[in-house]
Amino acid sequence: MGTFVTLAEVLEAKEAPLGEDEVWAILLGAVEALMDYFCSPGPGSLCSTVTPGSVLLSTAGNIAFKSCGRSEDVSSFTPPEMVQADNPTPSPSKEKMVVFSLGMTLYWTVDYRIPQNQPVQLSDRLNSLLLSMCEDMVNWRPDLQSVLEACERHHRNALLPHPEKVIRQLTEDVLQEPVGPYLSLFLSFLSHVWNLPKTIWLNGKHLHFLFWSRLHVLVSLLLLRWTKCLATLHLSRTAVKWLGINSGVRNFR
Repeated sequence: MGTFVTLAEVLEAKEAPLGEDEVWAILLGAVEALMDYFCSPGPGSLCSTVTPGSVLLSTAGNIAFKSCGRSEDVSSFTPPEMVQADNPTPSPSKEKMVVFSLGMTLYWTVDYRIPQNQPVQLSDRLNSLLLSMCEDMVNWRPDLQSVLEACERHHRNALLPHPEKVIRQLTEDVLQEPVGPYLSLFLSFLSHVWNLPKTIWLNGKHLHFLFWSRLHVLVSLLLLRWTKCLATLHLSRTAVKWLGINSGVRNFR
């Protein structure tokens, strides 16, 4: 199954909202995982409320969900039929409740750290699908099969990358360790001393070594410092000469 990270951790590492293609990939992967859950014979322990902290992304490119028993705040993602005092539906559909909370969770990912006066950038197709998933009326929400068909149709028409590839990349971005500046500088030095390629593969990302630009900046700084030293020395000699002349004038007087 690989190593898992939560959807909340993905957003924290990204420090920005998800792109639309990333949302489509997570939505498709999540719906497939939920359909497997509802089709499985076992009772399972899936909560009726899906949250950014309960959606798990794996390095294998799969989506899973945490079991119940967590302590995070789920009020923003809870379907209204679970909080209404006079619930007209005695046995609400757990599938429709999961659809609602999944839609709210994905809306949270596209609205992450966006100012209130700035609109969310979504296509009409994705926006309409998420809005339908977040309908207050249970009967107006699509079921998982309808959401799955909409996702698969969009992936075919838009020629999007496979969801597993997108999910795997999002997970690896959280797990990988950043390259320090000293390591980057050292590798840049080796690249030019031994005529290594200017681009190497490290931790799944390309590092471009701009050795000559750094050397140009270094030489420029050295020349600037040398010029300042010469100017300071010239001023010092002028001051000494001027002080000597004034001293001679005072002695003459």
